[in-house]
Amino acid sequence: MFAGHYATAIAAKAVEPKAPFWALVAGCQLVDIAWSGLVIAGIERGRVDPSLPGSPLVLEHMPWTHSLPAAIVWALAATLLAKPLLRLAWPAAIAIGLTVFSHWLLDLIVHRPDLALYPGGPKIGLGLWNYPVPEQAVEIGLIAVAGVFWTATRVRLGETAW
Repeated sequence: MFAGHYATAIAAKAVEPKAPFWALVAGCQLVDIAWSGLVIAGIERGRVDPSLPGSPLVLEHMPWTHSLPAAIVWALAATLLAKPLLRLAWPAAIAIGLTVFSHWLLDLIVHRPDLALYPGGPKIGLGLWNYPVPEQAVEIGLIAVAGVFWTATRVRLGETAW
């Protein structure tokens, strides 16, 4: 999942209009941003296998970003930091935290079994990456549904859709 993660930022903005959109967008990719830094630092590992269908990524070791407990910690940290740093009300800060956590849930759908339930524990993933066309349709569909939801919310609130 890559583009589909942005659907959560769009949907969260519809649900909580006071959350800054830039923070929701950063939040939906925070786990992957951290993952990139930890890969560069040699703490987490992945490799590319071009023979794989869909995504060629083989994500071997990512306990600090893509395990379930890590995703919860990232989401809680984002919530607790967003409140004072961005001077947000709790609903907006919680929307950012939930957007961060949604990353793990959406990855669960597309990743092969490489998401640890806990560091060193069993790994899960439904493997939609193995089916590139349906996987892309899911991502595009998520963005489309979130966009319709956001637009409908704005219209209902009497704001212009664009």
